[in-house]
Formats: sequence, structure tokens, C-alpha cells
Amino acid sequence: MSKRSTADVFGILAISLCTVHVEAQQYPSKPVRLIVPYAPGGGVDIMGRIAAQKYGERLGTQFIVENRAGGGTIIGTEAVARAAPDGYTLLFTNPALPNVPTIAESGYPGFEVNNWLGIVAPAQTPREIIARLNGEMNAILAVADVRERITSLGKR
Repeated sequence: MSKRSTADVFGILAISLCTVHVEAQQYPSKPVRLIVPYAPGGGVDIMGRIAAQKYGERLGTQFIVENRAGGGTIIGTEAVARAAPDGYTLLFTNPALPNVPTIAESGYPGFEVNNWLGIVAPAQTPREIIARLNGEMNAILAVADVRERITSLGKR
């Protein structure tokens, strides 16, 4: 490779890295799809809608919940896996453990379990965008009214 083409490659690489950084700083600049791989009305859907509302308020753009149920969450998960890694298509889900007995079924009745949910982005989504989403979610979860809404869901 000639000195000229090596310099061109490094120049293109530097421009690409700067572009990713600028895009991450401006993220989000358009609506974000939050795919929930479950039917509307269930616990994961309700939590996804709370997250979408709060993300939208904090980031100044619309987060649209799109329910893509079916195939044991495969349909929604696959849609996100095939999406562009730009942070505009995210998955809101919980990890399920099929064929694993509940705590009560394992001989510990009355054991309190805290469920956790997560937001997943396509592979190769820029780290800056992931960090921004993570920081915003941590801030959202620290808000008293969000904690109260989440707690009230468990009392139903």
C-alpha cells in the first residue's frame, strides 16, 4: 500500500469515527421504535410504555412502543437484531427461563422475587448511544413517580 493510500485510509477512518461521535451527541434526532416482543397489556408492555414515555420526555423525541408478539419473543427479537445499529430500533424485554421451576415450586413459598427488564440494541450500535440510553434509564428509574408506578404494578 502506498503512503498516499495509507493516509487516505486513516483519514477515512478518522472521519468515520468523528461522524459516529457527532451522531451520538445528536441522538436521538428522530422517533425511536421500542419493540416489545409481547402482546399489549401485559407487564412487559406496561413497563415498556412507562420507559418510552419517560425516555421521550427526557430526550425530547418520541419513543414509539411497537408490540411484535409471537414465536416465543422471536419475532420481535429478530426485528431488532436485523435493524440498523443506530439506536433507533430497540428491544424492551425480560429474560425468560423456560422449564425452570418457580421459587415456590422449588420449596420456598412466600419468597419475594424481583423481576428485571432490559433494553437491548442491535449489535454494533455505537457505545456512545448505548451509554446515553443507559444513563437516561438510570435517571428515569431514580424518579419517585416512576418507582411508585412500578411498585404499584406488583400490587395488582
